[in-house]
Amino acid sequence: GKTCGQVRQQAAAYSNGDPLCNTIQSEESTCCPSEPADHCTFCEEGIPDLTVVIPEAGGQTCGEIKQSSASFITGDETCNIIQSVERKCCMHMASNLADDLSLRIQMASNFDHGIDCASHNADWSLCYSQLFVFEYAGNEAYTDNNFAIYFSSIHRLLHVDHPDFEHGHVVGDLTYIKPSASFKGFEPSSEIILPVVFEYWSVQESDKMPRFFVVDSRDDSTA
Repeated sequence: GKTCGQVRQQAAAYSNGDPLCNTIQSEESTCCPSEPADHCTFCEEGIPDLTVVIPEAGGQTCGEIKQSSASFITGDETCNIIQSVERKCCMHMASNLADDLSLRIQMASNFDHGIDCASHNADWSLCYSQLFVFEYAGNEAYTDNNFAIYFSSIHRLLHVDHPDFEHGHVVGDLTYIKPSASFKGFEPSSEIILPVVFEYWSVQESDKMPRFFVVDSRDDSTA
């Protein structure tokens, strides 16, 4: 009925080869189980924040899940459950949002839109409006604001007409949209519509470049 700690303390009183030491060592595997050769892997490349709580794992933190994973074998049911939440803990945190986020772009108007293009420093005072419709398909709210959405634009982004988002220019045609201080997150199965203003005019769908991507500042990952 002794604990592993008590047995370890008692073992210090004996020498190797002593009958009582041999008895104690016969129970060593109970207190010091060896890690299975094909143990359940979890976030092998590292975990940026060990304290993140995962509701799907019974409220365990990423650190606790990582610690317990070594007790299971790859392919067993428990390991599969553990690995199902892996993307919420591991490096490449951009995937946590990108995997559940999609974008639709709707053309609004090239002209007669009532926008004061000159106030946005548009060349020739010409601009057009579009709607960026971000559809979030996650089952839980995404409240982190450490992300930015980058894209290439042949037309300069002049304005984002939404209090929860702001924009910036990097270099060349590389532009980004990111949450502002008032951003509260993406609610489960919801959408956020961003009215945006670009310079000049849009003629066809190919005017808008593909391959928008998410960057997470916590680990500089992209997805």
